[in-house]
Amino acid sequence: MKTELVGVSYACNNVRGASEQLVQAGTQVETCIGPLPFKP
Repeated sequence: MKTELVGVSYACNNVRGASEQLVQAGTQVETCIGPLPFKP
């Protein structure tokens, strides 16, 4: 049971980190190009 829970939390952390990287990349592009018409 414990290993399964650890695996789930690890996957959730990976998804959270990836989404944060996407948001950071979006804001960097926005500062380079200008305000984007939409937000992800």
